[in-house]
Amino acid sequence: MFSVFLMFWGVASFCLGLLLAITAGSFALPIAQLAERFMIAGVGLFLLPDAFERARFRANEEGRKRTERKLAQSFKIIEGS
Repeated sequence: MFSVFLMFWGVASFCLGLLLAITAGSFALPIAQLAERFMIAGVGLFLLPDAFERARFRANEEGRKRTERKLAQSFKIIEGS
């Protein structure tokens, strides 16, 4: 649920930045810079849940491989005795 909130917040920030960029025009440089920051933050917030999911998957995958290696070593010890 939190990831959906982050993605929604990212889209909202991007749209706010886009709206600011459109309405600012070329005469208001500080507003255009603020709009750019909102758009960058929006994209970052939108992609953040995916990064969390990838990191969790990678950690689970490494943990699974580590467990498989330990089990394989245990079976070698049992077969050797």
